[in-house]
Amino acid sequence: MIATLRGTVTYVHPPLKRGNHLVVEVGAVGYRVEVTGTFVRQTKVGAQLQLYTHLEVREDAQELFGFSSRDELQMFELLITVQRVGPRSALHVMEVVTPLQLRQAVAGGRPEYLVEHAGVSQRLAETLVAGLRGKLEELAAGSGAAHGARGGHAEASEALQALGFSVQDVQRALVQIPLDDDSSEAVIRAALKLLGERSTKPGSPPGR
Repeated sequence: MIATLRGTVTYVHPPLKRGNHLVVEVGAVGYRVEVTGTFVRQTKVGAQLQLYTHLEVREDAQELFGFSSRDELQMFELLITVQRVGPRSALHVMEVVTPLQLRQAVAGGRPEYLVEHAGVSQRLAETLVAGLRGKLEELAAGSGAAHGARGGHAEASEALQALGFSVQDVQRALVQIPLDDDSSEAVIRAALKLLGERSTKPGSPPGR
């Protein structure tokens, strides 16, 4: 089982073409990783990044799906437990539906909430609300539970992106910080130092 990948992006599938994936080289091996369209648009060849992954095994294929945090991975793995929601449908849902919107719709038994606020089809909204009924506690607790378990890197990544740094620059900085440092504050301080040093180097492109 491949749980995480940490390496260099060597290929980014053009976001206007069907399917969204990257190739991440780890050592001398390149892994094709299916990701959301948003992630593709924010990532460039040469970026250093870490992905949390899910390996989907079928009779005719094996596909690796990647996410920037364990929270996203947990949401994906919860979505694919719903009947008739496959991995690619789950990626689409994650493009347009936030965890909060999903919790509110399921808690209220209101598929129309997803139709109105997230723009998903009525059929998909009904499937999600019905399929996640009874799993609401897991969905609601997921963010908090995973937040405590995922370590400082994922928390720091979200905080730095909220400050306006690009995904590519954040990942390039975080990949230089040891994974055994679980303090998000320490990781953020170290990353800000690296990002500041990079922005002052001659010829460095802006990070924001």
